[in-house]
Amino acid sequence: MKAGEEYQVLGIRFAKAKDGSDSALVYYATPFEEWEVSAAQKVDGVKVGSEYTRDPDVVKKIQTLKLNDVISFSYRKGFQGTAVVSGITVVKAAGTK
Repeated sequence: MKAGEEYQVLGIRFAKAKDGSDSALVYYATPFEEWEVSAAQKVDGVKVGSEYTRDPDVVKKIQTLKLNDVISFSYRKGFQGTAVVSGITVVKAAGTK
């Protein structure tokens, strides 16, 4: 997963985090990595990736997404230097050409 790459939304899950805050998990279609293809006997289709967030602003944005929207993620440095989702941009709304 890289910032700025485009992904098709396949599913969205909303829940409460352990601390009671809202959280969201976006599932998206993504191509297989080159190493996965070269190590396989056969590869068809795409794999599913996911991104989790508890950021209230990002959760609000995810609430506006529709299945099959094409989106891109942006990231910021989080705890211990890990990347966390800081934003989502709808590149192409579901059902548009």
